[in-house]
Amino acid sequence: MRLGIYDEKGNVLKEQRPWHYPFSLLEPTDSNRDGIYELKGYQRIVGAYNADPIAEVETLWKYQDSAWKVRKIKIATNLLNDPLPPAAAPASTIKRQYIHTENTDIYYPQFEQLESMLAQGVLNNQLEEAALKYSSQLGAASRIAIDYEVTRHTKGLVSVIFKGRQQGDGQQELLSSLNFDLKSRQPIVAKNLVKNDDTAHQALTTLLQQAAANNPAVTKLPVFDEWMGIYFTQSDIVFYYLENDHATNYVKIAVPLEKAAPYLNEIIELK
Repeated sequence: MRLGIYDEKGNVLKEQRPWHYPFSLLEPTDSNRDGIYELKGYQRIVGAYNADPIAEVETLWKYQDSAWKVRKIKIATNLLNDPLPPAAAPASTIKRQYIHTENTDIYYPQFEQLESMLAQGVLNNQLEEAALKYSSQLGAASRIAIDYEVTRHTKGLVSVIFKGRQQGDGQQELLSSLNFDLKSRQPIVAKNLVKNDDTAHQALTTLLQQAAANNPAVTKLPVFDEWMGIYFTQSDIVFYYLENDHATNYVKIAVPLEKAAPYLNEIIELK
C-alpha cells in the first residue's frame, strides 16, 4: 500500500513488473558427466523492491553450434506455495519448485519447517532426485509434463505422487510416488509396507481383490507383491501398477487404512 500498488482490500491499483538481478554466480559444471562442461548461473527475481523476493533462478547453459544455449531452468518461488492437506503438521510449509528443459516441464515440492531438520533434508533430497529422474531418462523424441500432489502429510508420514503424461509415438501415463517415514527417515515401499509373514501378505491380497471387484480398470484380480507402487491418502493405501507391458494407464486400487492397519509393518508411523 505504501508504494500505491495495492489498496487496503488487496486490489491491484497499478501494474508492477518484477525485475531480475544479473547473475550473482556463474560456475562451470559437468552436469551429465560427459566430460564437457556447462555453465550454471544463479539469479534473484524481486518485485517492488529488493526486500520483496519473488524467486531464485538456476540456469544451465551449454555451448553448442557456436552459441550459448539454455538447457535447463530451475525456479524456486514463494508465490506458488501449496496449501497443506487437512491433517498436515501445523508448522510446515511446502515450496513449489519448477524444472524446465527443452522436452520437460516438472514441478516438485520442497518442505520447510518440519520438526526435524535432518528428516527435512533427506526428504527434500529424495523428492528432487525423483523429479530429476524424469528429465534424465527421457528419450529425444519424447516430451513429458509432470506435476505432483501431496496426498498425505502428518507428523509421522509424508506421501507425494508425481503424475503426468509422456508424449511420443503415443501417450503413456506417468505415475510414481515417494512415501517417507519422518521418524525413521526411510522411504516406505511395498517391500517394507507389510509384516514379513504369509498371513499378512494373503490378507493384503484379499483386501486388494475386494477393492478391485468394482473397479472397471481391473481385468485380472491382483495379488499383492513387492513390485507394486503405493501411496497414502488420509483414509486409504492406494496400490498402482500397469496390468501388462502394453498398458498405457495405471490401475489404481484404494484399500482402507483401517482394514489394512493390522497387517502393516509396525515401524510405519501413520499418525
